[in-house]
Amino acid sequence: MYCDTEPQEDVTTLYAVPDDPDSSVVESDQLPWDLGHSVMNHVAIDEVTGLLLKLRNPTNREEAFQRLIAIKDVMPYSDILGPQIVNSSGILSILVEEITSIYPFTTNVDQSPIVFHRALYSILLLQAVAQNTVTNLFAIQHRFPFLGFPFIRYTGKDAAILQLKEESLWLIAYSTQNIDDTAHRCLIDNEIMKVCQKVLEESIAETFLPAIISIYSMLLFDSIQQFKLFTSETSMIITLMEQINHFLKEMGEVKTETENRCIEYIVRLIETLMEHVVFHEPIKKALGSSESRYGSNIIRLYEQPDIAERFSDTRFLVMTSFQKTEQT
Repeated sequence: MYCDTEPQEDVTTLYAVPDDPDSSVVESDQLPWDLGHSVMNHVAIDEVTGLLLKLRNPTNREEAFQRLIAIKDVMPYSDILGPQIVNSSGILSILVEEITSIYPFTTNVDQSPIVFHRALYSILLLQAVAQNTVTNLFAIQHRFPFLGFPFIRYTGKDAAILQLKEESLWLIAYSTQNIDDTAHRCLIDNEIMKVCQKVLEESIAETFLPAIISIYSMLLFDSIQQFKLFTSETSMIITLMEQINHFLKEMGEVKTETENRCIEYIVRLIETLMEHVVFHEPIKKALGSSESRYGSNIIRLYEQPDIAERFSDTRFLVMTSFQKTEQT
């Protein structure tokens, strides 16, 4: 679904700073969601509560940020952190302020590294909200994807901002996992597709390929499933396949961790496309033959022993799809 809708609100106005700076963070027995009642969960909630309280004090903020990032993907913290952030008064406003405070420095990076670190930590914590199935919808309703747009539009070479750019793309990817509301989807699709298209046209697009593949897979899945790809969406898929094609051509037999991560997302996208490729003539033309520009590199990917073993089910689907499209 691709809609002509422009965002109507400034995302920074969606987060209210509490009137009482000393208002408490939500305690373990006050959460509206059932996070379980194990002793471990209560210990984890109490630790997260203490760390979020520390975020309110700029003096302790760096230490609290580092600990929260260290535990955000560790069970049971990963189940707790998103709801705690959402329900702790004033925490979102702190994270948003840390991110938006460095917008001016995307054109002038002469700033303390600590400022960039805090913005990066804030984006990572918002990712925790977006990744949590309980709070994922909150991320969309409160326009989390738009917070990283100034970094995503950055075309320079400063490493700190490029890291913010990559994590901002992942924030979009996690936020768009479950978009059911049509109005939100129109708004998100239109703006996100535009900004991702620009990234794909950059010379360093490969760096951001895993996140962009994830975003495209999520946003285009419904259209692909319903055989209703618009011309603009088809064009975006072809542009994306150009980057994937380049990535596959340059990839060696020994793969880095980033390359392996990228391959997983490529396989997921190819699986979705190949399952329905016969119904989309432009994509069929690009992907539907093992001898086509993209098809030959896809075949080469699946012929590598480690890939064939890791993705045996998908390999069968892709090979079968090639046979079907070559016969039509």
